[in-house]
Amino acid sequence: MNIAGVCGAAIICAILSLVIKKHNGEIAFVLQICGCVIIILYALSEITQVTDKIRDMAESFSINTEYISVVLKALGICFIAEFAADCCKDSGCTALGNNILLCGKIMVLIAAMPMLNDLLTVALGLLSAG
Repeated sequence: MNIAGVCGAAIICAILSLVIKKHNGEIAFVLQICGCVIIILYALSEITQVTDKIRDMAESFSINTEYISVVLKALGICFIAEFAADCCKDSGCTALGNNILLCGKIMVLIAAMPMLNDLLTVALGLLSAG
C-alpha cells in the first residue's frame, strides 16, 4: 500500500462512518478508531526503513546512537500521544485529550534527560576549560 492506498482507505472509512453515524454514533466512532489504527500500523511497518537509514547515517558519521535513540523515542511518544489525544477529542473528551498531550510532553522530557545531562556536562567542561 502507498499513500494513495492509505488515503483511499481513509476516505472509505470516513464515508462509512458518516453513513453509520446516522443510525449508531458509537459504532461509527469505533469504525473511525479502527481505521486510524490500521493506518498507524501501516505507517509503523514502513518506519523501520527510516529508522534503519538514520542509524546507518549516525554510525557512518560517528554520532552516538544513544542520541538517535532518544530522538526516535521522543518522536514515537509524540505520535502515540497525539493519536490518543485526537481520539479523545473526537469523542468529546477534550480535557482528557489535553491531559494526554501534557503527559506526552513530560514523557519526552524524561526520555531526553540523558541527552540533556550529556549536554550540560559538555557545556560545564567548556566553561571550566576557558
